Amino acid sequence: MRKKRVKDTENTNNGVKFRALDVVIIILILTAVAGVYFRYNILDMLTGNKNLKDYVVSFEISDILYSTENYINVGDKVYYNNDSGEELGTLIEASEDAKNALIVVPAIKNFIPDGENRAVEVSYPVNTRIDASGRMKCRGTYSEDGGFLVGGTDYLAAGDKIAVKTDLVTVEITVTNIVAAE
Repeated sequence: MRKKRVKDTENTNNGVKFRALDVVIIILILTAVAGVYFRYNILDMLTGNKNLKDYVVSFEISDILYSTENYINVGDKVYYNNDSGEELGTLIEASEDAKNALIVVPAIKNFIPDGENRAVEVSYPVNTRIDASGRMKCRGTYSEDGGFLVGGTDYLAAGDKIAVKTDLVTVEITVTNIVAAE
């Protein structure tokens, strides 16, 4: 006669079995999560980029050639004119209702003298020097001592004179105001 095989239910393990491949996959997933966390939190905290916001820096330019305004446009990147050449910001409209990057006294203006019926064109002589004003958008933050830090590192305040450049022009600007961008 044949003996019946009896299953031994007491010795079977119905639990989860981990193999080496399962452990490697779990370690890879945990490493990826830690890497993403490090990139977006710890690294930004260490470099100061976490709290950066957009600010509008108003400035004035003194004693530039009147035709220089033709080479400074909205959207131009502004860089420090030093060895680092780091980006300072991007030029925006000089005022809420302006379309140009700079506000200057017009180089050519038509006006009608009192009591006359004709327009007279007035223009700057060649090599005339003028003053201008403008604005740029910068990423930065305010430090604990109240100073504005461009990019979280470079101190900037109203009254500071800075040599800057765009792709076409190099000038010195005087910062007049720094406000949060809307």
